Amino acid sequence: MTNTGPERFDVCVVGGGPAGAAAALRLARAGVRVALLERSHYRDRRVGEHFAPRTRAALSELNYPRPEADPTLLRSSPGVLSLWGQSEPQFRSYIYNHEGEGLNAVRQRFDRSLADLAKAAGAELYLGTRIASATRRRGRWAMLTVSKQDERRLQSDYVIDSSGRRAAFARTQGARSQALGDTIAIVRWLPTSSARAELSEALLVEALPFGWGYACRTPNNAIVVGYMLPKPRARRPRSWAASAWDLAHESSRLIAGHLRPRLPAKAPLRVYPAWPGRLEPMFGSGWMAIGDAAVHFDPLEGQGVAHALGAGMRAAEICLAGANWCNEALRSQAEENEKRMTHHLETRSRYLASQ
Repeated sequence: MTNTGPERFDVCVVGGGPAGAAAALRLARAGVRVALLERSHYRDRRVGEHFAPRTRAALSELNYPRPEADPTLLRSSPGVLSLWGQSEPQFRSYIYNHEGEGLNAVRQRFDRSLADLAKAAGAELYLGTRIASATRRRGRWAMLTVSKQDERRLQSDYVIDSSGRRAAFARTQGARSQALGDTIAIVRWLPTSSARAELSEALLVEALPFGWGYACRTPNNAIVVGYMLPKPRARRPRSWAASAWDLAHESSRLIAGHLRPRLPAKAPLRVYPAWPGRLEPMFGSGWMAIGDAAVHFDPLEGQGVAHALGAGMRAAEICLAGANWCNEALRSQAEENEKRMTHHLETRSRYLASQ
């Protein structure tokens, strides 16, 4: 069923992750008519469970509820225990960080909580929805959105693409993503019964002979263990990922040492792209890409959510600066993304060389 007339908005945000939700929240609080489109219902597991301390400042700027208010959603993390280029593990405590401790999250619930805040502020939240078509005429976007329940026609002056690495909207406008690496993440969710008693909320990070790995204890009684490995050059059977995870785990000292020898054979497992990359171009007539849609980094950086929240707030400020987006502001944002990517690639090379 299609709605009879187009629903009119000032801004349409495509993608309800941290970047998109932060943008929609800021815009809605400023009185802007904003639609937030999210293709999922926030039910599936998501990665990115550990937040660096600087995330707290971004959440505070958004007036997000105090993180410790719901310990089943967010829980403080005391620091990072790493085994990287040395013979013994080193602990980097967050205790002296002026922004406070890090956070471990149930990621899909955290993302939903941000989207719900945007909805409470006045944004229209459309779940399970994707854009089927989009055309720009006379300074406005005319879009057809599709969900299992219905089809809707939306109109908006501008579109913010925050759909993650897919850059779903930007690609329809001719933008293309450039991969700057070949890393994939193979991630397993284990029950807390898999852990030895000494596993705390600290993030574990470990260099491996052919990649690196991490382990994080989340507030919903799960242990997330991911191994970053080179993407295979040829197509592999579905069983390859489980075998690759097992092989990486066997080479681990730190992570494997914090887990019991026998792990559940059928623990959920997923494979994600984890290579750095950039979108070209990052903006166009009436649209801009933000967050992972514009530039995405190797998870080794550990700043993903903080960067995403900041990108969403900056995008909102550009929208609020005037009726017409300023190309200078968009170019400046793109240049800043390029600088961040250059710095990230240099830092990443140094870290990987020190394994």
